Amino acid sequence: MKPTNENSLQKNNPKDFSHYTGQFDLIVIGSSAGGIDALREILPRLPKDFKPSIAIVQHIGRDSSQSLGQYFNELTLLPVRDAEDKEEMKAGSVYFAPSNYHMMVNVDRSFSLSIDEPIRFSRPAVTRRSQ
Repeated sequence: MKPTNENSLQKNNPKDFSHYTGQFDLIVIGSSAGGIDALREILPRLPKDFKPSIAIVQHIGRDSSQSLGQYFNELTLLPVRDAEDKEEMKAGSVYFAPSNYHMMVNVDRSFSLSIDEPIRFSRPAVTRRSQ
């Protein structure tokens, strides 16, 4: 079965991202328990010429010293890192909220990190905040 929309992922193989034609320039992923396993399935399948920026908030323990950016940078063809405050997103890059920081995406495509109170016991929290 051929996809009817050429701007979508190939529908007959949901694990093939090579036909993505750039309908979006930012993808945001929020995950909690089980999220690391899901990200291990998704991120390594993205081709090196994948254009959208990806911002990821993964609930992790606040005492975690492991950098998810470093961990996933070894598994994917795209550059992956922990976001830094005021850093501007680059196309085709993957950014994780650092441990114990909320991460917001600003209108100018930069990040703001904060240590505001946890939301529903989580920091970083997966939520939408209106400004």
